[in-house]
Parts: sequence; structure tokens; C-alpha cells
Amino acid sequence: MGDLNPSLIAPMLAQVALGQLASFLNNSGLSNLHQVPAAITPTLPPAVPAIPPPAVPPAILPLNQDDISFDCEYPSIEEFLTALDMKDGGKRGLVKFIPRFELLGFLSIDDLLYVKNPEKTFKEECEMEVGTTSFILHNCQKEIKRLRAQMGL
Repeated sequence: MGDLNPSLIAPMLAQVALGQLASFLNNSGLSNLHQVPAAITPTLPPAVPAIPPPAVPPAILPLNQDDISFDCEYPSIEEFLTALDMKDGGKRGLVKFIPRFELLGFLSIDDLLYVKNPEKTFKEECEMEVGTTSFILHNCQKEIKRLRAQMGL
């Protein structure tokens, strides 16, 4: 029996099932399939929806309502990292982090400043080295400070 071809098993099982069904129909006196009781009507199991793995949000410091200001629009992560990457000569490959930051919900550069323990968080979430994290955050702080000064804030 160990020499059975796996591709033959399903058809053999189907034949056995059909034989049992035919036997049931003959023994029950049902000659027409429309007379088959609903209790033996084959049904498919309910489909189980695929559940995506839970997204782990980065650790973020609780914000004080007074800290939230919409007085200044900061550059998007994409704009900032693209410009910073060009300024750095592409040495750190910063543009590769843009999709991951956006996926994590970081849309503008000020979003990065509220991350608790950014070196650990960005290492785990973006596979970013500590030096690169430090470089990005330092330049974010400089840019935010420059923009706020420019707007007189």
C-alpha cells in the first residue's frame, strides 16, 4: 500500500464517497436527487478570512495638548529624506527608509521627534543603524528649528 501514487488517492476517495451515496440512495428508496433530504446535502465549511499579523506601533511619548501646534507645516518624510540623501551624497541610502516610515505612519519630519527610544525603535521597525538614526534626527531638529525661526515661532 506504500506504493500508491498520491495523485490517485483523491479520485479513489471520490469513488468511495459516490459509492456510499449511491448505496444510501438505493437503500432509502430515493431515486431522484431532488428527493435527497437537506440533512445530507453537502455543504462547504465557512471560509476563514485571512487575519493579517498585528502591526506593532512604535513606542511614542504621550503628548501634552499644549505641545501640538499646527502653526508650521513641516516637510514630508519623503521630501526631507530625499533632499538629505542628495546632500549626503547617497552614502547612507536614506531614500530606502521612506516607504517604511510612511507605512509606520510617519508623514512629516516632526513626527519623528516624538518617538521614545528612536535608536531601538528604528532599528527594530526599519532595520536602521544607530548612526543613521542619529543623523536623521539631528537634521530633523535642525530643519524644524530653522523653519520655526523663519516663521517667527
